[in-house]
Amino acid sequence: MQILKKSINKAALIEALISLIIIYNLSFCIVEWPAFYAFYQVLNAACEGMILTAYATVCTKVEEAFFKHKDTVKKAL
Repeated sequence: MQILKKSINKAALIEALISLIIIYNLSFCIVEWPAFYAFYQVLNAACEGMILTAYATVCTKVEEAFFKHKDTVKKAL
């Protein structure tokens, strides 16, 4: 279990989750769904406690991503 836990890049995991939510226009509360919890537990049981579990946290992370990438989007448009 320790090997699985050490193999997780928490920052990359959260960034991938936020990208998934934004790109596919998913509900921010997906992280509160029992089925979603079961899905990521199947992928890596050691990621418990590393993935976002609250709607409010997702909102904050999406806002952070917006400000981080805002200039890139402006240039593309």
